[in-house]
Amino acid sequence: MRGLAEFVMKDNRYAAVTVLFLGLVPLANMLSPVLVGLTIMRRGIAGALFLIAWAVIPLLGWSLYGDAIPLILLFGVGAAAWVLRASDSWQFTLLIAVFVGFFVEMFLRVQPESMEMLYEQLDQVMVQSDLGIEADELRREMRDLMPSLIGTVYAFLTTFLVMLSRWMQASLYNKGGFGREFRDLRISSKFTTILVAGGFLSNFGLLPTGWLVYFCLPLLFAGAGLAHGVVALKRLPKVWLVGFYVILMLPISAQIVILFALCDSWLDFRGRIARES
Repeated sequence: MRGLAEFVMKDNRYAAVTVLFLGLVPLANMLSPVLVGLTIMRRGIAGALFLIAWAVIPLLGWSLYGDAIPLILLFGVGAAAWVLRASDSWQFTLLIAVFVGFFVEMFLRVQPESMEMLYEQLDQVMVQSDLGIEADELRREMRDLMPSLIGTVYAFLTTFLVMLSRWMQASLYNKGGFGREFRDLRISSKFTTILVAGGFLSNFGLLPTGWLVYFCLPLLFAGAGLAHGVVALKRLPKVWLVGFYVILMLPISAQIVILFALCDSWLDFRGRIARES
């Protein structure tokens, strides 16, 4: 990946050809937003316009054929990269990623026909489950929840890809910089208060229930950053992080990580560990 980043940053022509060909290949086209994000963080929006124009061409073609994911991520990652360059703040960058998810959800709710195939598959599963009356209620709940879940996936992908862009930038121009940023990732108490308030409103039905995941997503990444920071400060073996991500696959573990990130917003665990050391 570092070699790809180095090749792209050598010359705009190399970059244009790279995103053009990557954009034509399924799955590999997810790298186009990453390279655009890298260019924006290094050169700004004005310096990346040429590359954005070339990256849009193949992704627009995929969008016309029904796969709009890479195109949406291109603009989502681009916006997040611009905010990160301007603010040098990961919590604002995470907020942009959440807004990308919101945008996708609103689009799906305004254009429900784009979800028809997915809903048909869901209906088939419900029929095969033979739950009777409960199946109808569960079907309605899932239909209402599905746009939020898809939006959350977009928000997660936006965050992951912009982090990959930042890692590429650091590997070229600031060795170890991304690692330090991620280990320091912490949501401020004011921002956390907003997230907690939104989570409570969603949990009690005053906001859509599916939005609860949006409010948890920044805290989940902050919790991962906390784990990396504690392991580094305590000089623990890297296997601790491997174990952390394996355990994180369990739903209850994700909730615990989010809880630790909440507490860290006010208690600053890494600061306390550093002072004790």
